[in-house]
Amino acid sequence: LVPFGLMALYQDSSFSITIALIDLLFILFLLFSAKKINEMISDSLYLQKKNQNLIEFLNKSKIDAEALNSKLSNEIYQRKQAKISLQKSYKKLEEMVDERTQELSQAYKILQQSQERLNLAMDASNTGLWDWNLVTDELYNSKFKELLGYEPNEIPKFIGHLSPHVHPDDYNRVKRAMVKHFKGKSDYYLVQYRIKHKDGHWIWVEDRGRAIEWDDEGKISRMIGTRRDITESRGADEQLKLAASVFEHVSEAIFVLNDKFEFVTVNNFFTKITGYRYEDVIGKGIHEAQNLPAETNNKYREILRALRRDKFWQGELNETRKNGQVYPQWLQINAIEDRLSKETTYFGIFSDLTTRRQSEEKLKYLANYDSVTGLGNRSLFSDRLHNAINRARKRNSKLALLYMDLDRFKSINDSYGHQIGDQILKTAAKRLTSAIPDADALCRIGSDEFTAILEGNLQRSEIENRCHNFIEAMKDPFVVDGEDLTLGCSIGVAEFPEGAKELQILINQADSAMYQSKRLGGNQFRFYSKELQAHTIEKLKLETQLRKAILEDELEVYYQPKLTLSTGKIQSVEALVRWNHPTRGLLTPDQFIPLAEETGLISAVGEVVLNKACQQAKKWQNQDLGNISVSVNLSAQQVHKGDLIELITRTVQQHDLTPSLLELELTESLLMEDKKNTIFTLDTVRNLGVMISLDDFGTGYSSLSYLKKFPIDILKIDKSFVQEIHENSDDAAITKAIIAMAHSLDIGVIAEGVETNEHLSFLKSQGCDCIQGYLISKPVNSKTIDQMLRKQAQKSSSLEAAI
Repeated sequence: LVPFGLMALYQDSSFSITIALIDLLFILFLLFSAKKINEMISDSLYLQKKNQNLIEFLNKSKIDAEALNSKLSNEIYQRKQAKISLQKSYKKLEEMVDERTQELSQAYKILQQSQERLNLAMDASNTGLWDWNLVTDELYNSKFKELLGYEPNEIPKFIGHLSPHVHPDDYNRVKRAMVKHFKGKSDYYLVQYRIKHKDGHWIWVEDRGRAIEWDDEGKISRMIGTRRDITESRGADEQLKLAASVFEHVSEAIFVLNDKFEFVTVNNFFTKITGYRYEDVIGKGIHEAQNLPAETNNKYREILRALRRDKFWQGELNETRKNGQVYPQWLQINAIEDRLSKETTYFGIFSDLTTRRQSEEKLKYLANYDSVTGLGNRSLFSDRLHNAINRARKRNSKLALLYMDLDRFKSINDSYGHQIGDQILKTAAKRLTSAIPDADALCRIGSDEFTAILEGNLQRSEIENRCHNFIEAMKDPFVVDGEDLTLGCSIGVAEFPEGAKELQILINQADSAMYQSKRLGGNQFRFYSKELQAHTIEKLKLETQLRKAILEDELEVYYQPKLTLSTGKIQSVEALVRWNHPTRGLLTPDQFIPLAEETGLISAVGEVVLNKACQQAKKWQNQDLGNISVSVNLSAQQVHKGDLIELITRTVQQHDLTPSLLELELTESLLMEDKKNTIFTLDTVRNLGVMISLDDFGTGYSSLSYLKKFPIDILKIDKSFVQEIHENSDDAAITKAIIAMAHSLDIGVIAEGVETNEHLSFLKSQGCDCIQGYLISKPVNSKTIDQMLRKQAQKSSSLEAAI
């Protein structure tokens, strides 16, 4: 078919081409059919071979199936056996599971009960749990609100949130405890500290915890623990510590006995008092532990019987220390019964009365005797005088009360100190006792006041003789630190029943008589009389009037001029007080100044004089009468009162007075009182510009040493030397010496009591700076001194005009 087809192709006609295409298609059909036939034969051959192989396989499988069936039969048998065995095991396992389930159920029930108990216990103890993750710093807290008042979400972290609430004083302790556990130095983290409650108050808590997880580097990553409020328990602990401290340190012996009256415990003071140590008495009966005499043992048996009966006993015993010393003891024992155990404990406390007995004896002595002199005191004196008066009444006899006061003692006591004063009082007491050994109730009833009771029908002369003995005993100098000090003694005497019939009246009368002796110069005695009583009443009346006079401006200041010899002019005056009494007229200082000193009014009087004198000096200055200085007398009370500097400063400033125009006059005796304070006061006054004058020089101590120590500007020679200066060579020599000495010390000199031209001539010849006395003028009122100064000013003006 191929050549036919090729030939048809080469023919160039449509028919040939069609024939060629048909030929080609047919060839393709034949090829496709051949291929399919070939495939069918191949498949048939393959299937035949496959069937043959299948038959062989089936035959082989049959043989294998028969073998397998045999094996399967064996396996089925084995499986049946295994199933039976498995069923038995399953049944047994079910039984075991049931048993385990029951056990777990029981365990869970027990765990639930334990959890409930734990929750109840934590609720009861107010304990909370905390879980701290150190990696994230997250903190879980239970019961946080109940403990601290915060919600858990308010403080979710430890370091940044909770730690600032820890008390500053406790924070380092918390930190140390935590670091110690972190380093493995403690099994638990345990610390007590204060933490702030949300309300603002501090509470005590106890943290207990431990680490439960660690990271790869071995560092703690998680801790868990508990926190509980221990505020109350800590307070109880503090109370217990305090009670224990009190038990050990109280200054009383304390012991505790059991129901068999055996020692359970004792404190330190028990050992200190008795000498018996803790181990000496513990477990022993109260009447066996100490070496007690039979009498004390019997007493203890009575005490034990009383304790069983009354549950309480107290009283005084004579006990014996371990060293055998007997001492008085005050013992108190109380029974304390335990309501639960019904056992009785006995709590005892006792004190050593030895010191108290000694103190009581000392107090008894001090209550009746003076500790300095050993003589009876005011209490014993009153008792003895009362008894003496009763005896005199019963016997219809007499007695005399001597009231004695040491003259100048106060000034010596203030100057030399109380220690020296006590030595003088002891010596005085010995002298008084020696002077009248038969005197009853020789007592010291005040600072320097003594009393003596003379019983029996003594004549007035005998009483006077006793008074003379007392006065003479005081005349000898008292030697203190090698220095001789002279005192006197003023005595007042009151008689029973002539003067008074009652104790207090008798004392008052003797006291009044003693003060009368002092007013008359001291170192003498006076009997109380009706005249003295009248004088006392008059003195009280005058005192009242003087107080009124100060308030109502009845005091006037008189001025006595001082003549300066170098100029012949009055350049200074002395201010002298007068009392313009509404009924008695003008009173001079000697009529009321002693009373003012005695009653303490002298300071007020001195203040009035100072104020008026400064006012007058400024007035003269304003009236062009010259710079007239005014001198004012100072009393000891004003100097020692403490406000002199303030008074002078205030007065000078008030009147705008130049301080140098004010002169203060003091006496020698005043300088000797409290020297240190006096020097300080006078130095301060002098620094203000005020002048200091020493009055009555030569009549007192006249010691050159105080002229050097004290800031003195002017010496005033006492009139007792001036009045007989032209007749008595001794007075003249003393006056010359005073003037020369004063000038050598650069101190001015004023002579008092100048009454004659002879006085004037002598003093002028010796270089005396200034004179004062009746030759110039007596003290005059302000109007008169004004006139004198005006005349002097006019004369000076006329002289200057003439020149």
